Amino acid sequence: DHEVNWELVIDNNSGTYAPDKMLLPDLKKLLEYNFPQVEIYAWDREDPKLEESKQACREYALKHRGVKHHELQPHAASGEETLCHRVSLGAQQLEEAGRRIFNNWEWYLQYVMTS
Repeated sequence: DHEVNWELVIDNNSGTYAPDKMLLPDLKKLLEYNFPQVEIYAWDREDPKLEESKQACREYALKHRGVKHHELQPHAASGEETLCHRVSLGAQQLEEAGRRIFNNWEWYLQYVMTS
């Protein structure tokens, strides 16, 4: 890893940070200013270079880091609950709780208005 020139790739292909592609050049400049020793790339989610970069990272991990192919992609064994599944269940429960609160609040408002 010491022979590798590390780089930082920023993209807008995330639910956490997905700016308009017109903002990516400004973000790149900001990061280059703050981290002058690091090569910075800022690619739009539709830029083929982004997929090429991801593939290069996978190949490096397989060849030099001892990562196994099955470790590159999230997977779950049969019967194993994934984080995504758990989050979706939590969201469903939260939605149901919100519906109950709303229904109770609606009942309370009707009670107050008619009393």
